[in-house]
Amino acid sequence: LEDALQAFGGACYVKPRVRASAAVRPLLVTSGSEAAAAWTALGAQPCVAEEVLPIDLELSVVVARTPLGAA
Repeated sequence: LEDALQAFGGACYVKPRVRASAAVRPLLVTSGSEAAAAWTALGAQPCVAEEVLPIDLELSVVVARTPLGAA
């Protein structure tokens, strides 16, 4: 995470690679100590680091073929 923090200019969002719940929100990390705390908070599991970008709106779309998500 510290490498990602440096690569992204000192700030990044960190989230689990696989989210089991929408309740798990991305964590904003801006320092090495926050990176260590985020790693612990995420259970020391594989995670994704995203660059902080100046955006006005983020939209997520979920598509399924049937109500149960099956093909």
